[in-house]
Amino acid sequence: MIHRLAWLAIEGEDEAAVRSFYGDVLELDRSGNDTFVAGDTELHLRRPGVTSPGGAHVHFAFTTGADALGHWRATLEAYGDVVSHDFGGFESLYVVDPSGHCVEVANRGASGRSLTGIFEVVLAVENLNRAIRRYEAIGFTTTSRSDNRPRVRLTVGPFDLELWEPHRGLADALPGAHVDLGFVADADAATTAAVDAGYTPVGEHSVMDPDGHRIGFRDEADRCRRRCRAE
Repeated sequence: MIHRLAWLAIEGEDEAAVRSFYGDVLELDRSGNDTFVAGDTELHLRRPGVTSPGGAHVHFAFTTGADALGHWRATLEAYGDVVSHDFGGFESLYVVDPSGHCVEVANRGASGRSLTGIFEVVLAVENLNRAIRRYEAIGFTTTSRSDNRPRVRLTVGPFDLELWEPHRGLADALPGAHVDLGFVADADAATTAAVDAGYTPVGEHSVMDPDGHRIGFRDEADRCRRRCRAE
């Protein structure tokens, strides 16, 4: 039902600082005043208190080329404090953006220094086992579970979702609260499956999970129409 991540929305108080970080520091292309693009994924910037809020203290990860980490290390160190971690198959750099979101850049791509997508988002959940069942019901597959921390990794297509009961991770990152994210999917089937699994409908193809995260579904044709209008 779900193919890949379509968008992630995050909150930011200082609009100018946030736009500068994602546009000038991370070199993302802009599609509209408050939307940036990494590959096929949109990053929406929203102010707290709007009708459709974005997530708070979200931890999420961009992909870049295997040969690009030197560039990003220098770029991010010029911006602020950077934490690095070697995962064996790839290395990640972590930095905190102007709104307190923990942004990760990992050299998991083929080549080139551009940020080519968002491959991971971390959500805060109250009860891990209940949350796993909900996300597996809409098409995610559990791939790993931490032995020493209350967290689990689930996968759909090229995208990983981490569910954490509250604790801090690498770079002192917290899991995101009331995160808004959406997927390219068979929107009707995904919405029906989500409602059957206990999500609350909040729009035609949008649901809220019991932990306060908003999940939307966008058909491939709708994604293409939106991209064409932006271009």
